[in-house]
Amino acid sequence: MDVVTTLNSYHTVQTLNPVFIQFSNQYIFENGVFYSKNPPCCPSCGKKMVHNGYNTLTKKNVATLKIGKYRCQHCKINVQESREFFEILLKFLHDTILPMILKMRWNKMSYRGIEEVLEHILPIGKDAIYTLVQEMIPATESPEVKKNLPNPWV
Repeated sequence: MDVVTTLNSYHTVQTLNPVFIQFSNQYIFENGVFYSKNPPCCPSCGKKMVHNGYNTLTKKNVATLKIGKYRCQHCKINVQESREFFEILLKFLHDTILPMILKMRWNKMSYRGIEEVLEHILPIGKDAIYTLVQEMIPATESPEVKKNLPNPWV
């Protein structure tokens, strides 16, 4: 996969390398748009389709991704890239970045401090971090409380 970077996005691309590496060299990620270098063939007539903009996928406060759209010039059918890349990206963030954020909060680190640390890894604003932590807290398992323990003071 080709990933076109800017100086500002360089750290982000390095962090997301495990996500990008799962896709073949037929894809490109440029200007925030994920699309195939070679447009697919039309599912109806079999002719080569052309690039036709993008659709935006969003997970509120977590990620936004633009995925390429294609249009058949012969039968006017529109298709878009698979959502698979977006789903893999969200799973990576959930399994990797969110546990790190929770550990920072459990260690009394401020949201602003977490934002400053993540700025070097994957830029996420403090408001988004707050929302993520609030969503993760109910999903965190608590240890089971044992009942009917003998009273050591009796």
